[in-house]
Amino acid sequence: MKRFLFLLLVVGVLVSACATGTVAPPAQPDAAAQQQEAAKQLSEQARAAANGSGPSIEAKNVAERIKRTNLPGHVGFIYIVSPYTGEIILKATFVGKPTSTSKRLDPPERYEQVDSVDCGESWCTQFLQYEAVAADGTYGSSTPGIFWFTTDGQMMETRGDAGVILVLERPYVFSDNRVDMTVDVRLQSDLVDANLEAQALAVEKYIQETPDWKIGDPIPLEVLQSAGGSQ
Repeated sequence: MKRFLFLLLVVGVLVSACATGTVAPPAQPDAAAQQQEAAKQLSEQARAAANGSGPSIEAKNVAERIKRTNLPGHVGFIYIVSPYTGEIILKATFVGKPTSTSKRLDPPERYEQVDSVDCGESWCTQFLQYEAVAADGTYGSSTPGIFWFTTDGQMMETRGDAGVILVLERPYVFSDNRVDMTVDVRLQSDLVDANLEAQALAVEKYIQETPDWKIGDPIPLEVLQSAGGSQ
């Protein structure tokens, strides 16, 4: 009997010690992971709603634009047009696609996780946001603009709001050197510059047949001349 009472006393002491001990708080979920998962779910819901009766026109437009502009060997034509008179003040070819100067190879900001932050009634996890260093080792942003590479390998860049940027897949010729997009270009007196278009097709063919070619490499002059004249 005494031995039984002793065992009950020992068990009672152990239970009391466990009850009064410090219980480790449950692990907090990763806030960043929660945000990413929530954004993913919302994106999927929005996509499903938009495509409820078939792919949306917007989705088709974006897919077609990516398909057309993501061709390294494509040759297009860029026009800088005066916003006041409609006069073409610059016309140039580009190989590939024009790119915004605001694009960068890495995210513009970075986040640092800070654990055990006093949130008032509890401790929580927070993320501090910092401006990230660009790929060239600098901070800050530049004046918005676009740049591109021409068929002779030069990089051309334009910035500011001096003109309206018009990018076309074919080299149209406009009457009096003025752009008038209120009329279908196929109905205007001057249609497509056949010489420039022939050169563009010759360049695309050369790029397809030259595996070592890369953006910024000049197209041989004889390729352009063989298509009907120098560019």
